[in-house]
Amino acid sequence: MYEAVEAFREAINYAQEQVEWYDFYAGLKLTLFRTAGVLAIVSATLITFLSANLKDPEQKIGRVKRKNIIALLAVVSAISVSLSSFFEWRSSWESHRHAQFKLEALIKTATIKKLELQQGANAAELFVLAGWLTDNVQTIVSEETSKFYSSQPDISEITPKKR
Repeated sequence: MYEAVEAFREAINYAQEQVEWYDFYAGLKLTLFRTAGVLAIVSATLITFLSANLKDPEQKIGRVKRKNIIALLAVVSAISVSLSSFFEWRSSWESHRHAQFKLEALIKTATIKKLELQQGANAAELFVLAGWLTDNVQTIVSEETSKFYSSQPDISEITPKKR
């Protein structure tokens, strides 16, 4: 029974490592997505405000011409929106959280089943449960990874062809 419990513990550790990875990267993607969104909103708002009050394009705010500030804000807005769209931070965040929640539910289900099997001292079924958990963790991770990479553009589609 000791070996079966160890096999199960290894399967739980593997699943927990995946949960931790998804937790960290989902938080990172959410932070990037929101930061880019705030930059775009603030830049667009400031562009509107500065443009509405623009009487003389050469007018300065401090030492910088107002038109240069407006141009810089336009670039910041465009870059933040473009990066968020290009890297798909929102959909990555959602996908990572979805996988994380599925893995957490899987760990709980397997832990409950383990307790049931330990009551009957059934080591063979505990080995099977450890394999089932590992297989399901791999399936969830593979599905999420495939979904992520299938949304990425095919490099051959954007690479110029030689003549």
